[in-house]
Amino acid sequence: MSTDSVATPVAVPPGASPGTSAAAEPSSSSSATTTTPPTAAAQAIDLKRELLNQKIRNENRERKKRWREQNEDR
Repeated sequence: MSTDSVATPVAVPPGASPGTSAAAEPSSSSSATTTTPPTAAAQAIDLKRELLNQKIRNENRERKKRWREQNEDR
């Protein structure tokens, strides 16, 4: 009987209680290691996306302008 009680803790990861699953633990630990607040990260992503959109719009305007000028010459 003592061998059964010894075998059970081996399957449980260190620091985890027997009732928790090991799969749920990494997701909680990864969110705990995040140093930036989610709002700041979201704002940074939105800013980066907006700057990229502006760049693409400017490139499209220039390309359209060149296309119109070339068509006028024809």
